[in-house]
Amino acid sequence: MPKQKQAPKKNILFGEDSRKSSAKLIYMIMTQTVCCPYCGERFESNIDVSAGNEDYFEDCQACCRPVRFNTHISPNGELIRVEIRRDDE
Repeated sequence: MPKQKQAPKKNILFGEDSRKSSAKLIYMIMTQTVCCPYCGERFESNIDVSAGNEDYFEDCQACCRPVRFNTHISPNGELIRVEIRRDDE
């Protein structure tokens, strides 16, 4: 069973990226502390909740092994949960 962590509502950053003069991309970054499924070390990861549900890899900051992130975002942009798994699961 994958490890699940309920996401606290903290450290939300708002920003804008104006790559085109007529359109602006709005993003929300949330800092989440997670536990590496390989070495057990805790590290912080920045999650872009404006991107919706995502499945991606990020290296552990302690052991450098690939950690699979599966984020679940509500329709109104709130982080519901983050599932952390090993690369080989």
